[in-house]
Amino acid sequence: MIQLTQYKGTNGIVPKRFQTSSLNNLTKERDQLQTRYNTLTKERDQLQTRYNTPTKERDELQTRYNTLTKERDQLQTRYNTPTKERDQLQTRYNTLTKERDQLQTRYNTLTKERDQLQTSYNTRTKERDQLQTRYNNLTKERDQLQTRYNNLTKERDPLQTRYNNLTKEKDQLQTSSNTLTKERDQLQTSSNTLTKEKDQLQTSYNTLTRERDQLQTSYNTLTKERDQLQTSYNTLTKERDHLKEELNKQSGGKNLENDCFVVLQIC
Repeated sequence: MIQLTQYKGTNGIVPKRFQTSSLNNLTKERDQLQTRYNTLTKERDQLQTRYNTPTKERDELQTRYNTLTKERDQLQTRYNTPTKERDQLQTRYNTLTKERDQLQTRYNTLTKERDQLQTSYNTRTKERDQLQTRYNNLTKERDQLQTRYNNLTKERDPLQTRYNNLTKEKDQLQTSSNTLTKERDQLQTSSNTLTKEKDQLQTSYNTLTRERDQLQTSYNTLTKERDQLQTSYNTLTKERDHLKEELNKQSGGKNLENDCFVVLQIC
């Protein structure tokens, strides 16, 4: 800072050329501060743009920014106004000195506020990255669950088809068994048991994993029953054929139609 007291004459008045030189130097210093102030203002605006969350600090910065803008405009007006009188130059010199000091103080304040905003921005950036990581993990888990769900659905459909086919075969074998064997009551009991199991399976269809396991169990049970019924059917068929042969041998071919009718009734 240039001190005017160094250039005072004998009458205590600063010569005009030194006042002009001091004013120019002070103006340069003010311009430099203004440039630094503008740069800091741009940095603050960039940080303010990136920091989207409204805070009290932003409002304070906006208020200070408006104040600085008004003071800058006032300085610009005072600077552009031509002044001829020495006393006015002296007064304005003192005013500029004070304003420069105020600008320096405000510059320091803005620097601190910028650092605070930068710290806050970095904190929010870390939080955003953590949230992004958690989001990505949840997305992967969702995709894995979707894949498992699709696989279970694919497994359920063939089992359901096989289950339906076995149910049809069971019904057909049940019909044949009713005409060929005296164990109808036992098969009827088994049919009731299968019906109950089918209702239980129908109730548990909501859970795919349980549904698949229950369908697999039902499939295995029906397969065994079908094999048992097929075995019983084959046994009865053999017995019927054997009885036919014996009757044919005993009758010597006579009354074959009546004998066959009797054999069919027995079977």
